[in-house]
Amino acid sequence: MRAIDRRAGIKERAGISTVVSFFVPVARANSLGMRHSALWCATKQVHSWVKYCILAPLVALRCSIYPVGWANRQANNKQKQPTRKKRARLFRALYSQRSICSMKFERPIFYNNPIGLRFEIGPEDISLWKSYENRVLNDNYFNEALARAVRVFDFAFDANDSISVIYQIYSDGRRKIRKGNFLFKQIIDVKSRLIAYSDHRDIYTDTLDFKSYCWKRVRVSGMKTKDLDKRNLLEALINTDFSSRGPSLRGECFFINHSKDLVLNLYDDRGMDVVAKDKEVLIPLYERCSDIILDYDRERIDSVFKRI
Repeated sequence: MRAIDRRAGIKERAGISTVVSFFVPVARANSLGMRHSALWCATKQVHSWVKYCILAPLVALRCSIYPVGWANRQANNKQKQPTRKKRARLFRALYSQRSICSMKFERPIFYNNPIGLRFEIGPEDISLWKSYENRVLNDNYFNEALARAVRVFDFAFDANDSISVIYQIYSDGRRKIRKGNFLFKQIIDVKSRLIAYSDHRDIYTDTLDFKSYCWKRVRVSGMKTKDLDKRNLLEALINTDFSSRGPSLRGECFFINHSKDLVLNLYDDRGMDVVAKDKEVLIPLYERCSDIILDYDRERIDSVFKRI
């Protein structure tokens, strides 16, 4: 009697769920113990009927109404666009060979490269301090330094030149380059650029005493000079050692001009380096800004660029 009641209970439960079985998967029928029942076979047939008699005609109708859009969607699904990381790797590979970008970004780049210029940004004839006793800085000094930095930058970078910016900081393993960094705020539509983060232990190796120590680097590519607020960025680099002035950006910043194959580095308020692989690229800059070339290195620079 118990066995009969049990089978009756199964049939009763199966009967109650007959309507639901039109929409639930076949696995639901299996859980009700109907694998070998006629109702399970009927349920499977209903699912097949829904699949081939309703869904297939709807798909065919969609293709006939919007053939072009449907074809494009299918093509896009098959050919996925490369991710941002992959595009960044491709970009680095494109410019790393036979380019100034293959250099080690380690200061001073003027002494690490055979062809370069070194400019005096902070004017020697203007005092840094307005009142040294009261620790009051001289604004005239910083205004002249910014004017010189912008002048050199404008001669080295045209508005439509293809550029990249490399920014790096020393880290003990905990310090990172945040998304809210001042650098990102100076780039128009920064989210559409190629941004690549990396850790480096191949530069300034004397300072890397522990495995966790490294240089955190971010590279922003895929933009033109006009997409960068150069004035704000140069001013922040000049104020590196004077955070009270603001804006201030601590770390090292390298501006790469892919169109001219040169690199510019404003290391602080004292000076700026510009290096290239081809001497001809820097000759116009040498001739236009020769009055602010650092006197300490003028003899070496003149021997490379001065025309006889």
